[in-house]
Amino acid sequence: LFLGPQETYTTGIRNQINNLPGKLTWVALKPGSREYLAALFTANANFDAANIYVYVRRVGTPIANLTVELCSSSGGVPDAVLQTATITTTTIDDIDARFYKAAITAQALSSGTLYWVKVYSSGGTDQDHWKIGISTTAGASKESADGTTWSASGIDLYYRVTDAETTKYPLLFR
Repeated sequence: LFLGPQETYTTGIRNQINNLPGKLTWVALKPGSREYLAALFTANANFDAANIYVYVRRVGTPIANLTVELCSSSGGVPDAVLQTATITTTTIDDIDARFYKAAITAQALSSGTLYWVKVYSSGGTDQDHWKIGISTTAGASKESADGTTWSASGIDLYYRVTDAETTKYPLLFR
């Protein structure tokens, strides 16, 4: 074990929106309880979202894939799916926890507009399911058992939405 600093992301070099941890906790996505979890955000600039990062942990061998979606907002809940990415047991082939980058087709976001990051898995058992990184402090997240009826959540989904990665060349001088 090596103790080190927690990774942080700065602003100004690329477009991004995030809700990242202070203290990371895990929550299972399983039928009969919390199968869907979504976090609301407001785009802070006009940009093309190309990646959605979420903390993911696999428990056993989930029978269903984990889906990550970027959705529009309507009536304070997730609405139309704008982009989607799928995480499978072959994508994450061990039970390590990861800050997973789900690449999506570039999606134009408009400054000041509300959007949702939604994660779900349509199947799972106590032994075989997906876990998602969250904060135990309530935020702007909602949860659902069926993907249609949403309620305020007592937890908050950790995520990061970014534009496409581009190579940056630093100019060093002395």
